[in-house]
Amino acid sequence: MKILHILSVLFFLKNSNPFLDYWDDDYDQGKNCDGEEEIEELNEQNKSQDQCVINNIEDPVEAIRKCKHDLAAQLVHVCRETKLTKPGKFLYCKNRGQTSCCFKDHMCASNWTVLERDHPLEAYLFLKDPELVLRKIRKTYGFKTCHQIKGYDATKCAEECEKIKDSPLAKECEKKKGLLKCCVRRDKHFCHECRYCCTLPFCSYKNKEGVINHIGESDVMQNVTEKSLKNSELGALQYIDSREIFLKGQDTRCLKPNSDDDPEKWEHYDVDDFPNAVNEVELSKAKTVKFDKRFFNYEDPEVLEQVTGDNYQEALKDIYGFDFVSRIRYDAYNDRHSLIYNCTIDCAKAEQTEFAKECRKEGGLFKCCVCHYNFYVFDETRKQLSKEKLISPYESMCEHEATTGRNCRFCTSSYFCSSWDRNDGSVKTKYKTENFNPVGGLNVKDHGKFKRYPLKASWCIYQNLCYIKELYFDTEEFLLALEQKDVCDALPNGTPDILTEKPEDCRKRKSNIRTCSRNLTEDWPNYFELKALNKDIRKLRKQFLKKRRKGRKANKKKKKKRKKKKKSRKKKKSKKKKVKESKIKEKEKS
Repeated sequence: MKILHILSVLFFLKNSNPFLDYWDDDYDQGKNCDGEEEIEELNEQNKSQDQCVINNIEDPVEAIRKCKHDLAAQLVHVCRETKLTKPGKFLYCKNRGQTSCCFKDHMCASNWTVLERDHPLEAYLFLKDPELVLRKIRKTYGFKTCHQIKGYDATKCAEECEKIKDSPLAKECEKKKGLLKCCVRRDKHFCHECRYCCTLPFCSYKNKEGVINHIGESDVMQNVTEKSLKNSELGALQYIDSREIFLKGQDTRCLKPNSDDDPEKWEHYDVDDFPNAVNEVELSKAKTVKFDKRFFNYEDPEVLEQVTGDNYQEALKDIYGFDFVSRIRYDAYNDRHSLIYNCTIDCAKAEQTEFAKECRKEGGLFKCCVCHYNFYVFDETRKQLSKEKLISPYESMCEHEATTGRNCRFCTSSYFCSSWDRNDGSVKTKYKTENFNPVGGLNVKDHGKFKRYPLKASWCIYQNLCYIKELYFDTEEFLLALEQKDVCDALPNGTPDILTEKPEDCRKRKSNIRTCSRNLTEDWPNYFELKALNKDIRKLRKQFLKKRRKGRKANKKKKKKRKKKKKSRKKKKSKKKKVKESKIKEKEKS
């Protein structure tokens, strides 16, 4: 406890939350640009497509608001493989009615281990002083109010949302002929007992250019123009359309109060319909999604029990739409065993299914996305909090893997078909299993527009059976690939030269899996494991080939049989005809 207490003091002293340092440069009406040279430099480096946005909104306040909203999506996109840790510097330039805004010097987390490092400490801090942490959350993200809650009941926040009808924001919203709304956010701060709700009142309206804008309470405070221009921070309002990855992070959706008699089961608004509704008619048509407490909610020990227990496969398939799930053997992380062995075998089988054949027949590219996940941080957090007596006693669900066979790491495989959409030239994705919630996964930019991809397609491993270490594709390039050569262009770096797949071999490959040549020698890295895996894949392929040949033979036999029958029927018919004709002739003679 003493160690955690010391760490907590240091944590607050260093003020490590990156969002508190969000872009604080002024958007000064007195000058046209701030960082014009840096914007030009980004253009020259071909980075403007990822790090800049442009709008033609005349009003300078609205222009910067729109910039901030669009750049928030760009930042999430740039850090799509992990998460944003530092947003960097905000640049802008207004010239001839066009406003250009960019960010630079941003930072993304190098890996998921870095992101998980502070989870137990954050949960500890919340339970020690929830009011302090909630004040920090409220200030950081610009919420109106935040409250600690027990379980999933956010009634307290819903009641507070009712009080905004006579606020300055409501009056400003009426002037703009917009729609006054209040987002009730329900979330957790890294542990099940660390649940809270927050309120975010905002107004959505269309400006004279027909562009949807959002304003919050801070935008209608005194000295509105100066305040709006100077405030360059990004908060909950800029992330209102939930494009961030939810895994091991925040749930940025808005609840629909009173959508169920039980407040713990209130539904969530559709993440696009709710923010974009600018009148009551559109709001009434906004879709909702039923509350599923298992959805990105492993902090709840009941959920963790479900996704790591005996029925883990059924649970994970049902929640996220995975096509296949398997535990990873407990000793696989010693760099001598493949983390995706079972899922690669499954992919080899999936390539022979009717879904894959139909995909290829229609000109699409069949893909099998394999990934691996672990839930250790949730287990470890509960263990530490239990040790500090901040929660009830907790028995680990992830320890003693060797003896119990139960562990908290899995590989998954998901099948989908990528094809060209003739209507707009974008990539169309058809999933084998289509019943899933796409929110909380990766956001991909296709033809300048953001598209949501579900968790099951958010990270995909290059299945290279010449190398034991799993390397990930740039998922966006992989997801948007329409031909095998596009997949080859997206191959990840990091494979030793001797094990690297040649471009011409990759382009010839018709499988998601790269098998290694038969002449593997014992001095090859991880020789025995790789040999076994390659052998299993080849054996499977031989079986499929044998089955196909058998099928072809059977089809030929059937065809022959059908021809024979047809010929026989024709002969019988001809014979009958002749008999009939001869009888007619005999009658005529008589």
